[in-house]
Amino acid sequence: MNVSFVADEMLGKLAKWLRIIGICVFTNETEDNFDDEALKLAKKTGAVLLTRDESLYRRAVKRGFKAEFVPEDLDEALIYLSRKYGIDLRVDLSRTRCPLCNAPLRMVNAREVNPQDIPEQVLRSHEFVLVCDRCGKFYWIGRHYRSMLTRLKRLRELVNSSVDP
Repeated sequence: MNVSFVADEMLGKLAKWLRIIGICVFTNETEDNFDDEALKLAKKTGAVLLTRDESLYRRAVKRGFKAEFVPEDLDEALIYLSRKYGIDLRVDLSRTRCPLCNAPLRMVNAREVNPQDIPEQVLRSHEFVLVCDRCGKFYWIGRHYRSMLTRLKRLRELVNSSVDP
């Protein structure tokens, strides 16, 4: 299922995880009132509004928007969204998005990267890195990535069972 979301300000961690697994997640990038901007963005993009704000959730539903009042716990929220929207909790590096700005990441040969942009150890030990063409951030497979894969594997097992975290 191809779904996109608008995440409220309280869901920064969830937005990052969803982006990393390849889901488009919009966030408010203006200084304007988040609730109004979130509703405008959801209307413009057709994205599902994700929120922890009960009044925003009620407003969205009352206006006919697709909205989800998501659990506070990150694991519970990922499991809930996976079950409801068929989201595969796996990282596919060809689809992953920048956790900061939501732009698709591009895989590049590490030797093509300016040595000042990433640590020397990464240049020596990695053949490829991921780059965000919008914000200029670089990412690579390391310990944090492997721990994310372990966590996602555990969550997939819970999604496929009737047990909640």
